[in-house]
Amino acid sequence: MLILQNEHGEIIAKSNGKIDKSNIQHSTENISAKKLSEIADIPNQLSNNVIAISTNKGTGSQIFYHGESIYINIIVSAPLYLYIYNINSNNVTELLFPSINDKHQKLFLPKTYYRFPDSSDWEIVVEPPFGNEIIKVIATTKQIQPPVISENVQSKCFSNTKTRSLKRKKRKDIQSEIAKSNTISPFDVVDYYRGIAKKIDAKIYEDSIIIETRNNKSK
Repeated sequence: MLILQNEHGEIIAKSNGKIDKSNIQHSTENISAKKLSEIADIPNQLSNNVIAISTNKGTGSQIFYHGESIYINIIVSAPLYLYIYNINSNNVTELLFPSINDKHQKLFLPKTYYRFPDSSDWEIVVEPPFGNEIIKVIATTKQIQPPVISENVQSKCFSNTKTRSLKRKKRKDIQSEIAKSNTISPFDVVDYYRGIAKKIDAKIYEDSIIIETRNNKSK
């Protein structure tokens, strides 16, 4: 099935057909998105349909252009604390919410529609560098202090900047080790929260959405 969409994710046309792989001159694999997916650990994220996120462009094509604003929509089905991160193609991981200095975090309640930014005090605007990015939301049943993220700290989960180096059976031990640190590598954010959640006996849930940012609509 071939689907033609416009820049807003709206379906213009559909067609059934087959394309010979020999006619495709370039790789169809999105290497950048795959790498980000590894950092956000999308294949193993803990959801259980307790949390769902989308953007102001819905859940379809997520293409944003230079200067556009991004809004994140979140719905939870249990009382949870939320931690929202942005991971870009330059391996920069940024905490969007809450403030790292916020000692009294907000508890988000079920059956309520939340939108971020939720005030005029801050906004998310597309700026260079452009490419693939991931919005990663981590939700926990107990409040967790967000870590300080530093590129000067060596990752305990990645042997390089491409793939995870740990076998599954050892990963929980590494998560416990990461949870002891206040300052961590940008590659270890997900494992930090999983390690802390286990330490304080909290439930943890996750959801992610991949977006693409571009310079302008003519490209």
